[in-house]
Amino acid sequence: MAPDSSRTFDYTAGDVGYIPASNSHYIENTGTEDVIFLEVLKQGKFTDISVAQWLALTPRQVVKDTLGLPDSTLNNLPKQKTYLKPGNKNLTALAGNPNGTAAYEPSN
Repeated sequence: MAPDSSRTFDYTAGDVGYIPASNSHYIENTGTEDVIFLEVLKQGKFTDISVAQWLALTPRQVVKDTLGLPDSTLNNLPKQKTYLKPGNKNLTALAGNPNGTAAYEPSN
């Protein structure tokens, strides 16, 4: 669940969104069609962080004590930055899983 300070926006084809420079963000395709996403930055250099990679490279006990994540989750965190993460193409599994975790579970 996102923190209380989070905001979620649902966009459809042709929509434009603005994210202030100081705000962190991520994009998730919750639909069934491919997303074409264009990000425009007014910076001389693009930089970003991967939270998953950051957590994977942080001492395990610190992550466990702070976030209470189980070993099964920590074992699957990528130590290399993942630019595009393929989702589950099994839409039946996605629709039948109300907590949303099926989006990244491998399809059978």
